[in-house]
Amino acid sequence: MNKQKKKDLKIGLSMEDTLKPVFESKFGTLNKTNHYHSFDFENDNVLIELKTRNINWKQYDSLMFSNKKIEYLRKNKITKDAYIFWKLKDGLYYWKYNQDELKVMTGGRNDRGKDEYEKCVFIKNEYIKNYNDLPFLPFKYDEKSKHKDEK
Repeated sequence: MNKQKKKDLKIGLSMEDTLKPVFESKFGTLNKTNHYHSFDFENDNVLIELKTRNINWKQYDSLMFSNKKIEYLRKNKITKDAYIFWKLKDGLYYWKYNQDELKVMTGGRNDRGKDEYEKCVFIKNEYIKNYNDLPFLPFKYDEKSKHKDEK
């Protein structure tokens, strides 16, 4: 594996650890999935994927991720909510899966020593929201996952 790709993966995994409690404040206790799962976190109600990007919000007209995530949802007939989060240089943003808001095209990069192109999902910025706008979502929880504002 290329040196830059190893560095990028290390940053991404570190950000998952950093943001897990942030996600749990909205979604309740989350389980970290194994490295080969299509999503990073899950519980009975949601699936969450985190993409860490070294760009600013609206630097491009859309954000992308691998179409393998959408294929996983379809193939496994997932009915729980699925969220894609992007940690960008200037904030945390999200998109809740909605088939009508995605466009599948070839995408990727070639700055890590080889071509890394595949089918990707592109989400226009108009459908992506700031994490701070994500409402607290009611969920079943135990005392450990109780929202910080609850007693």
